[in-house]
Amino acid sequence: LTGYWNRLDHAIANVTLARGPGNFPGVGFVAAGGGYARRQNLDAVIAKGVEAQATLTTGPLEWRATYAFTDARVRASGAAAALDGRRPAQVARHMASFAVRGDFDPLRIDLRLRHTGAQNDDDVGLQRLRAATTLDAALSFALSKTIELGLRGENLFDALVPAAFGAGGAIERASPRTLWVGVSARF
Repeated sequence: LTGYWNRLDHAIANVTLARGPGNFPGVGFVAAGGGYARRQNLDAVIAKGVEAQATLTTGPLEWRATYAFTDARVRASGAAAALDGRRPAQVARHMASFAVRGDFDPLRIDLRLRHTGAQNDDDVGLQRLRAATTLDAALSFALSKTIELGLRGENLFDALVPAAFGAGGAIERASPRTLWVGVSARF
């Protein structure tokens, strides 16, 4: 169990300077519902929280659970003053995982359930990225002392893992279902 308190002075962030509709000097026309931002220095980002991990081994199985709670806040003045006290963009308050790994020589399995809490995509909290939970699995089989066959899948149920809002409000997706088959050799 680890508790922490971090302060990052002079952090840089995208700071929304105006919302549309309208014409803005140096930017041009911004449509209704849109906005424009500029990279700005913040006074600081302060993050405090707790991280926990527990592991239990029972025979050939290893069970592992992790949890992280992050309370992050912006300290800002000047052009970025509207962000003072807000959560930074793309920082989830809660993250957790649960995994089980088994070694049944020559077969190994690894299952991992991961959860990332909701988070804001933008600095002012208008674009909210929803929470996401994914399941990953890996299976490997030793064909000999030097050759191993492996199967691996990430986000097996193809859950929507939002990464950002793109143009026109489209959700940019991270981590779609991905599958691998491979052979590895040790020399």
